[in-house]
Amino acid sequence: CTGALAKAEPDDRQDVAEPLHEVLRRLAAIHDIGLETLLQRLLKRYLEAPIALAPKTAELLLPSMRYQASLADLQSGESEQRRRIVYILGHISDAVSRLLSFAYSSTAGISCLSRSRALEILFAVASHDDIAQQQRVADVRCYFQALLYLGDFEFVGIPQSIAEFLDCEKPALARSIWVDHHQDPKAVQLICNMCLDFSVDDPELIQRMIPRLLAAKLFRYVVGVLDIISAMPCYAGIEALPAFWNQAVSGYMLQLIQTNNADWMCAALAVLGVCIRSPHLLSIDSTSIVQLLARRDAANNVPLRLACTVFDVLPFNQASEAALQARFDAMDAETLGQLVQQLLEFADSDSVAVASQLAVDWRVARSLTLAFDLIDEQGTHELALLRPPMSTMIHAFVRNRIACDKLLTAVSACIERGKHKLALSLVSQYYSVRSVDVLAEDALRAQVALDDVPEDDGDRTGDMDDTVDMGTPHGTLDISLAARKRVSKIPDSLKLDIFMRSHA
Repeated sequence: CTGALAKAEPDDRQDVAEPLHEVLRRLAAIHDIGLETLLQRLLKRYLEAPIALAPKTAELLLPSMRYQASLADLQSGESEQRRRIVYILGHISDAVSRLLSFAYSSTAGISCLSRSRALEILFAVASHDDIAQQQRVADVRCYFQALLYLGDFEFVGIPQSIAEFLDCEKPALARSIWVDHHQDPKAVQLICNMCLDFSVDDPELIQRMIPRLLAAKLFRYVVGVLDIISAMPCYAGIEALPAFWNQAVSGYMLQLIQTNNADWMCAALAVLGVCIRSPHLLSIDSTSIVQLLARRDAANNVPLRLACTVFDVLPFNQASEAALQARFDAMDAETLGQLVQQLLEFADSDSVAVASQLAVDWRVARSLTLAFDLIDEQGTHELALLRPPMSTMIHAFVRNRIACDKLLTAVSACIERGKHKLALSLVSQYYSVRSVDVLAEDALRAQVALDDVPEDDGDRTGDMDDTVDMGTPHGTLDISLAARKRVSKIPDSLKLDIFMRSHA
């Protein structure tokens, strides 16, 4: 039955639990033991099993952090073990009792992390009231936290008991560990966690620890630490915080492209999201990061794609733009097209959901705009516009050119190549996403007399096209309501003429 459970997904609990319970009933009958006894034995076995820390969490060093990161990965061995336990817990009151009993058991040989596993599951499946019926919730939470720390103390090699840890003054403990173990990155990470979890008011200690952590290349961890301490008044006065931010972010970006991490873009976006909400955002040297990445070559353009993402997300900087522009200029048309396609594939991927906090419209992102500007400049529209069928790149190119009001070169290229229908379509789309006042203003600039404009009635049944935005004019010309109504009925052929003459 363990093998069958290993293949189960989290959402399949009901489907898996019922066959499992049936198997257990049969086993109980065969061996003439009670089902409840069999369930308790199986639960004990699962709870006592060694913690399965995901290999990719090794960079986090401390077991408690690796354990929590492993749980976040639904495909990890620990997540699988967790599902096995949940499947056989039974009624919630019994589950609470069994999990608490295991966590507080006086039996020797049960690891701190195994006890922590029981309490983590307890807080996941039971409500505050369910737990409170058997034990004070605050006490259980303190014990849970202490277990996680005890596992880390054991890993680092620092003797400590539950009672000692719960009773001690955390600032004094943190400082004493620093004195004896400041050369060990694992111990420094442990001290740093204590400072954050227990609000140790010691800016000098924090300022000493972060360089040690950066030297150990714990860049992602340091970004998380900086995110927390930047919101803590007691640490706000640390003058080195901007420098720490720059070292951590740039170090992590370079670390990403050096590791074979399939989720590199999601990881990068998570860090950039932290940067966006940082009070030190404007101190982060995006130019140096973009330049470092843009100079590197790797498979699938990963460094350059990451440089583009940094440029798109962090505040605009002309030096960053120049660095990317120089790299794009050095590319041949085919290579540039491949890069654009890779950027668009990312824009379409599910990972963009992670970046929703970044408020970036990836279809009109700065890096794409630079690439499309270069296509316009070089006249290589075969890459992004003039090749059937309509690809993702074509749609993105058109949307970008319209949004940036840079459509003229593309329309001219269509006309020069005899693609008159495509030119009509582009101009029609251009005006369809803008207020009717824009077309009216362009008509006046093109010296087209609005009263003489022929009407394109088409299938219209009313005096106005319902899709036209008749909001307050945002232009600078004085356009009457009657004129705007008439402009809304201009045929596409005349729209093209107006567009070309007004944008020339």
